[in-house]
Amino acid sequence: AALGHNVISFEPNPVNILRLCDSLRLNDWSNGEPDIHIFQNAVSNVHGEEMMLLSPKNPGQAFLKPMEGQDPETNDHKAKTTLISLDKLAEEQGWLHQKDFRIKLMKVDVEGKEPQVFLGSSKLLQSGVVEHILTEGRRFGRTNIQESFVVLFKAGYTIKEPKIPLSGKTPEAKAKNVCEWWLEKLGPNSQMVRDMWWIRA
Repeated sequence: AALGHNVISFEPNPVNILRLCDSLRLNDWSNGEPDIHIFQNAVSNVHGEEMMLLSPKNPGQAFLKPMEGQDPETNDHKAKTTLISLDKLAEEQGWLHQKDFRIKLMKVDVEGKEPQVFLGSSKLLQSGVVEHILTEGRRFGRTNIQESFVVLFKAGYTIKEPKIPLSGKTPEAKAKNVCEWWLEKLGPNSQMVRDMWWIRA
């Protein structure tokens, strides 16, 4: 926003929503220039409600947990949130049918739920409107992270950083290359977080 670009933000944590609104007011960005939309949703590959666990030590941090057996009224550090996929939102907002609509940069940092975001974004990604993707990766031995890389490769993206040798010819083989490379670098049990930059090939 500081560079004059329009922003679409997804933030389920009410504490961070207040911070975003304060930032809009303090920076005088509430007049529609640039255009900033804030959706109070958690992005995933499913729809419905989940429990959000708020960190008492870091008020801006939150984690999702299935609603079953959870009562947000009994814990000050819990709250319900609504899940939505980017494919569903793109259809509702008409992003896939707007000729000049472009997303220059898509940043995904969702506390380990990055695979679910991409698994719920295949139509949006295949449409070609997203140019650059910055995301975090972790626990590269999980099945769903490899599946999310398949979605990205199928949509025509490749990894700009870090430089990962890709010997595979198919999206599935390339996704396997990426996970095996990270596992070799970090170790099979590592929970270290690593940044990745994807661009359309």
